[in-house]
Amino acid sequence: MSKKILAAAALAAALLSPSVGSTASAADRDGQGHARERACLVAAAWNEARGRPDTEVAAVMHVVVNRVEHPAFAKSVCGVVLEKGQFQMDRRFRDAVERARRTGRFIVSGLRDADRAILDRLDALATIVLDGNSVDPTRGATHFWSPKLRKEMGYASGPAWARKLPMTLSLGPFRFHKLKA
Repeated sequence: MSKKILAAAALAAALLSPSVGSTASAADRDGQGHARERACLVAAAWNEARGRPDTEVAAVMHVVVNRVEHPAFAKSVCGVVLEKGQFQMDRRFRDAVERARRTGRFIVSGLRDADRAILDRLDALATIVLDGNSVDPTRGATHFWSPKLRKEMGYASGPAWARKLPMTLSLGPFRFHKLKA
């Protein structure tokens, strides 16, 4: 078996292994606060990693949660997702995240059955990540990017911050980096 296949299998197993503590605050783990945070995390994953394997989606979700825990970023999932310039989002997506923050539901209208299944899977993964029931495969990454997407957008190289921050993981099309506290 190749090293890549073994690494992917180990990562998948680690994602489903419970971690020592929860990544969400006690106030957010119950009731409407948790639903809002989960909806915002689903929105970020929908925008950034929709259709990717669960391991990659969970890694992207962990970046959002890691930012909540870092002093340089907002102190809530919704706050992190809505920070200016932090995630690729158009006005329609920003409005959907704002609705998710208010209602606790990320709503995408006109979904096909396949997309509805993806949205349901993202919701389940968000619950796992927020409840602290997965290991962070990114080792605390606060940033990620995709060389493939950058190339499709016409950029010749990666973002400037990627050259300055240590890379913690390369997974699928994503590169993960960590900002020191």
